[in-house]
Amino acid sequence: MVNANIFAKIVLDAFLDNSSDLELQKLRDRIDMELIGREGYRNGRSAATWIDGDPKNLQRILKGIEDGDPEVLDSLPSPDFSGEWADSPTWTDVWSSALGIDAEWAMHMHDTDELEDEYREKYAEGVNDEIIKTAQGYGVR
Repeated sequence: MVNANIFAKIVLDAFLDNSSDLELQKLRDRIDMELIGREGYRNGRSAATWIDGDPKNLQRILKGIEDGDPEVLDSLPSPDFSGEWADSPTWTDVWSSALGIDAEWAMHMHDTDELEDEYREKYAEGVNDEIIKTAQGYGVR
C-alpha cells in the first residue's frame, strides 16, 4: 500500500510541472505545512498515552491546562529533537516521516523554523486532546 503522504507528493509533483513557479511554491509550502502539522498532532497524541491515567492526576492536569499553570504545562510531553535518547526522533526524522522525502535534501528549500513551530503547536494540541479523551474515559471532567 502506498503511503498517503508519498501519493500526495507524486500528485503534487505532476501538478507542479504545469503551473507557475510562485503558485507551485506556495502550494507546496501549504501542503508541507499541513503534513508536518498532522505528524505533530499524531505524535503528540501518541506521547500523551504515557501520562499516568489516575483520575486524580488527570483532574490536576486538566485544571492546570485550563488555568495555564506553567508547572503543569511544562510537565507535559513535548517534542525533543536533541538526540539525547537513542529512540527519540531528530527533526530530519520527523521531516522524512511526515513528507515521505529525503529530508536533508529538501530542508534547504523551506523555512524550517516555521515548519518546526507548526509541528510543535500541533504536537501540543495532540497532547491536550489525548489527555482530555483519556480523562473523559475515566469520567473526569
